[in-house]
Amino acid sequence: MKYYAYKKIISVIFCIPDKVISFILGILNKNTQKIVLISFPRSGSNLLLDTLGNSKNIENFNEIFNHDSQFNIDRWKRIKSGYLRKKLLKFMFSYFPISYLNLMILSTKSKKYVCFKYFFKQQPFILYRITRLSNTKKMFLYRENVLKNYVSLMIASENKIWSLRKESNKVKKKISVDFDKFMIFYHNQVRIKNNILNSLENVVHYKTTYEQLVKNKLDTINNALTFLDLPIENIKSDLQKQNSDDLSEIIINYSEIRKKVNENLPNEEYI
Repeated sequence: MKYYAYKKIISVIFCIPDKVISFILGILNKNTQKIVLISFPRSGSNLLLDTLGNSKNIENFNEIFNHDSQFNIDRWKRIKSGYLRKKLLKFMFSYFPISYLNLMILSTKSKKYVCFKYFFKQQPFILYRITRLSNTKKMFLYRENVLKNYVSLMIASENKIWSLRKESNKVKKKISVDFDKFMIFYHNQVRIKNNILNSLENVVHYKTTYEQLVKNKLDTINNALTFLDLPIENIKSDLQKQNSDDLSEIIINYSEIRKKVNENLPNEEYI
């Protein structure tokens, strides 16, 4: 709680200078169209952005607001000299997130569109600013089945595997679910989802679900391209689905969880 309060105070202090710097950088980036995917971990965001990133028109920044993302690691490694320069870049990442985004876009002139994802928990205090970014197409992707979302997150956290490109590397794993912890997760997800939807109110955006993406991937991608005013392309991703088994085969205490979910969440079709 103290860390959360600290981050909120810091975000308020640096909000105005971040707006000023990002406005100036935004002018320099006026010819680059931004695409933000607002989503949750383990909700298909990797699949959607990886597919769109294979378009000849789009460059994928992926998790630009994640300190440990491959995008940031690669960008920071490119700074061969200049200790202060690297420190300044990391300072911008931490305290001027929108300015950092525009600076990274400014360094990329190869493509007309740049896409990136936004997870609420990575930068919770810039949600409204993200939904109000100029020259930006907004998309929202979420997972309807929060129990599967939770199970997938647990498995990925334990395996340390967040994306999979080779079927042979798939790890079979069974887990036990603590129902009380799941309910905390569930209520947090619902709260964040409502916050996002409220921020997107009166904002033109494309909304879809993980379930739609998996069931009708081609239609979902084509609909996204149409929303982005981009030509329909035959673009694909080689990312593999990591947890294709039924919940009854993954959750060790499945019978217990099934009963408690039906009792506590009777309107949710999770089991």
